[in-house]
Amino acid sequence: ISPDNPKILYELAKSELFAGNNEESFKILEKVCILNPNNKEKLRADKYFEQVSEEKQFRIIIGPS
Repeated sequence: ISPDNPKILYELAKSELFAGNNEESFKILEKVCILNPNNKEKLRADKYFEQVSEEKQFRIIIGPS
C-alpha cells in the first residue's frame, strides 16, 4: 500500500473522523488535497464530512468554493 495514495488516505481520514480524531483526520485531508487538489470538491460534496464542514480547519483545507 502506497502511503501517498490519495484514495486510501481519503478513506483513512473518514475512519479517523468516525473514531472522533478530528485533528488527525484534518491532517490527512490536508495531504489528500495536496496530492490531488480535485479532492477539495469531493470533500465539499461528501455527506460524511458534513459534521465538520463549518469547522475552521476544514474550511481552510477545502478553500473557497
